[in-house]
Formats: sequence, C-alpha cells, structure tokens
Amino acid sequence: MSLKDKENEILSSLEILYRGKVEFYTKKLEAILTLKEDETVGHLNAKSVLGDIPKVTAFNVPLQYDRNFSQDQKVYFALRNIESGFVDDVATELAKLQSDTYDFDSAKKIATQKLSKLNGEQKIDFIKIGNKYKYLIKK
Repeated sequence: MSLKDKENEILSSLEILYRGKVEFYTKKLEAILTLKEDETVGHLNAKSVLGDIPKVTAFNVPLQYDRNFSQDQKVYFALRNIESGFVDDVATELAKLQSDTYDFDSAKKIATQKLSKLNGEQKIDFIKIGNKYKYLIKK
C-alpha cells in the first residue's frame, strides 16, 4: 500500500467520522430548538426538563451600615452609596466604610470578586465602557 493510498484511506475514515458527528449535533440542535415550554415531547416539556427559572429578587441590604454584613452586603452597600461606579470607586467607598479593616488593595480585590458575583446573580447591572465595567444598582 502506497503512502498516497494510506492517506486517502485515513481521510475517508475521518470524513465518515466527522459527517456522523455533524449529523448528531445538527439533530440535537434541532431537537433543542423545537422544545418549547408549551410543547410536549412524550410526557416531558421544557419546564419539566429545565425546572422553574428563578426570578431575580432585589438584594436586601439595610440602609444603615453594619460591620457584621457579609462581604456581598458590604460591596452592595458601598455601590448603593455611590449609586454607580467602577471597581476602583466601589473599593474606595468600601475602604472608607471600614478603614481599620480594608486598605485600598484589599478592598479592590474584594470589590472585584463580589461585584462579579452580584452581577452573575443579577442583583446589580453594569455598562461596559471600553474594557471596563461600570456597575449600577438594579432598579
């Protein structure tokens, strides 16, 4: 068997393998797209498969600052005080609120982590400006 024949054999095997995968994923995508909440597939519908989608609720943080707040609450409180701002702005406010505990660097690290988490939980909003995020309280 020549090298060219071996190459053709391998390429044809790969083509068959690839074609099978493409067909599989195409059928899977079609099935997902046709599964709507009001349509049933057998005894299943999208709601029974996916479960209830949780509703976003407002983040309840008291108006008076408490040193015993969780870090999430402290960051949210700092953001609420300034209404909107970048990570550095929230870190500065957090460092002011608890100057004996946080310096700017530690406050910035906490603010970065917690703002990202709060945004992921949809408790705050953001606007992307360039390559930075300006965070806002959800209304």
